[in-house]
Amino acid sequence: MKFTIHQKTLSRALECGAVASLSEEAQSDTSNLALLMKAIKITVDATNLTVESATNLMAVKYTIPVNTDNKIEVKEPGTIMVPAKEFVQWVDKQGSSVICVVLSQLDNPEFITVGDDKESSKHAIKKIGTVKFVSKDESKTGNKWALDCYDPSQSVIVDFKKPEVLFEAPASQVIEAIKYTAFASMPKHYEHVYDSMLFETFDKNLYIAACDTARCSVYKMDKVEKVNQNLVDGKIRVLIPCTFINTISKLIDVKSKMIFYYDEVKNRVFVSQTESQIGLEFRIATADKDLSKKFPPISMLLKKSYVPLCNVQKQLLHSRLATASMVNKSTAMFTFNKLGNSLTIKTISESGLNPSICVAPANDLTGSRKVVWAVQHVTDAIKVVKDETLSILMPKDNDKGQDNGSFKVVSTVDSNFSYYSMSVNNSKYDLNEAD
Repeated sequence: MKFTIHQKTLSRALECGAVASLSEEAQSDTSNLALLMKAIKITVDATNLTVESATNLMAVKYTIPVNTDNKIEVKEPGTIMVPAKEFVQWVDKQGSSVICVVLSQLDNPEFITVGDDKESSKHAIKKIGTVKFVSKDESKTGNKWALDCYDPSQSVIVDFKKPEVLFEAPASQVIEAIKYTAFASMPKHYEHVYDSMLFETFDKNLYIAACDTARCSVYKMDKVEKVNQNLVDGKIRVLIPCTFINTISKLIDVKSKMIFYYDEVKNRVFVSQTESQIGLEFRIATADKDLSKKFPPISMLLKKSYVPLCNVQKQLLHSRLATASMVNKSTAMFTFNKLGNSLTIKTISESGLNPSICVAPANDLTGSRKVVWAVQHVTDAIKVVKDETLSILMPKDNDKGQDNGSFKVVSTVDSNFSYYSMSVNNSKYDLNEAD
């Protein structure tokens, strides 16, 4: 193999195609096959350049055409497999240059083993040669390096053959939906239910939701096409791990269309980018379809009636919460006083500090309420909503006066978004105390 390519083009190809091998799963692997999991496969011929990487949880393939626009010249087609992390780091440091990649094959392959036992020798990694890299910039000088090349035939064979379409949507709306919802998920969940995003329909509309059991963020996808009938009929609901869907959202071309496919037998989701000369495909392992039943149905939230409570200037509320959280970062008591059109935030310390009292105007206040909420749940709502004011709603069936209810936040900038959070039980706060 021998080809030349512009650094910017190669860097983008590696950014997409090396995602799986650079993941935490791959980089922390210590098995006999760790070298292969941490490596990327690069294939070039007269038509395309393809970069691939794969783990048990995620596989990705990035393909670009070989042409002068992409500044790729193939002198000898072939396939190589090299350590991803080291190669990516080297390419990123080459600046605006042209990089030449050449495979120098060994006359006799060498075998790399981890450990000295017989089991290790069964899984020996075959080294077939050395890949040499040379970069040259406008000064006609540059850098040289080399990495071991493993036998590409030992790499995981990933079948990107697509099952049934789940839905199609503009990448721009998928990315927007992820920004509005992913923050409400758990960082990690042992069954991968609450660290995933739910794709579910309600009233024939497709929604994406994330939940950590105490709050839920929901986004209506109103620009989808070709929605799978089983999804429309509520026969399937699909969970996709937030870690992977977040990664995809950062790599996908925002101007393209995204197609989601679902294999409910093998619990896999495929995502591909269309309307572009560049091919970007992902295969993702998902939670078992039966586990999706543990995720609360979004109909519970969407059917519930909420009424406006007030509007609070977002920047001002953020400032008050920042001050209040100096005393207690976890919980606060929020008192809405209709008589004074004000919001009082009280935090009580867990370590002996004096209580903190912060007051802000509450515009269009419809009634008095006293509730205990998680500080982070309110702060996150402030961060994600693009409006200048935070519109807070309360359940319609709450009794007036003192109550300990949930809240809902909506956006006038994007009406597809809604956010729900439960109240918090904390014995330090007395909801019956006089204002």
